[in-house]
Amino acid sequence: MCGVSTKITDKIKMRTALIILSILIVSLAYSQNQNDIIVKHNGEHLVVKVISVDEKITYTFPNETVVTSLGKYCVKEIIFSSGRIQQITEKIIVAL
Repeated sequence: MCGVSTKITDKIKMRTALIILSILIVSLAYSQNQNDIIVKHNGEHLVVKVISVDEKITYTFPNETVVTSLGKYCVKEIIFSSGRIQQITEKIIVAL
């Protein structure tokens, strides 16, 4: 009878470990989606946290405290972590 009890205990431990692992993976995936994406007119994508949008886009890079800014005329759009997309400016082509 001890063998059966050990097998049941092992299954419960394994199931608990899988549940905890699943929760950790989902938490990690969710936390990585808390960044915004700045799409520049040259095609470059910046993964950042946007602070403000005025004449300049003010932002910080993940895990950094330095505040950086970029002129809004360099930026096509911002994709916020909520999924909302804000169009900033259209690309200006200068003919020579």
